[in-house]
Amino acid sequence: MQMLHPHRGSIQQYMEQIEDPDHGRPSSCPQCRNKEPLRAHGFYSRTIVDEAFDGWIRIRRYLCQACLRTVSLLPEWALPFMRFSIPVIAKTVKARLMQNQIWKVAAPAAPHEPGEPDQPTAPLPQVPPPSDEGSAGTALPVAQSQPIESN
Repeated sequence: MQMLHPHRGSIQQYMEQIEDPDHGRPSSCPQCRNKEPLRAHGFYSRTIVDEAFDGWIRIRRYLCQACLRTVSLLPEWALPFMRFSIPVIAKTVKARLMQNQIWKVAAPAAPHEPGEPDQPTAPLPQVPPPSDEGSAGTALPVAQSQPIESN
C-alpha cells in the first residue's frame, strides 16, 4: 500500500529526511488497523521528474508486524504510478487549458532515462515499400499443425 506523506520542501531536503526511519513513521497500520508503530523495512527506488530534478528517489517502506504487509510513504508531490511531479502536471494542464497551448507544447519534453546522458537515438531501419507486382504481396508460408499422438 502507498500513502502520501506530507512533505514541503525540495527533493534534496526529502532525500535527507528520508534517512531517518522515525520521520513520518505511521503510528498504526492503515491496512489492518493495528495500533503498533510500523517497523522500518528498507527502501525502493522510483523515478521522478520535477521542474529542477529528473532522476531516482528512494521511497521508505514500513512493515506491519501484525498483518505482515508493507506500507510505502510517498512524498505528497509524487503520485503513485506517475513519473511527473504534481507541480509539473499542474503546470502542463494550466498551459493547455488557460493558455490554449497544444499538448505537445504544454507538456515538458520527454526526458532521457535517469542517469544516462542525452544521446541521439539510432534511426529506425527503412522498410522498402511493397511492390506493385502481385498487390497482395508475397505470402508467408504457414506452418502446418501436426496431430499429437497419444499412447
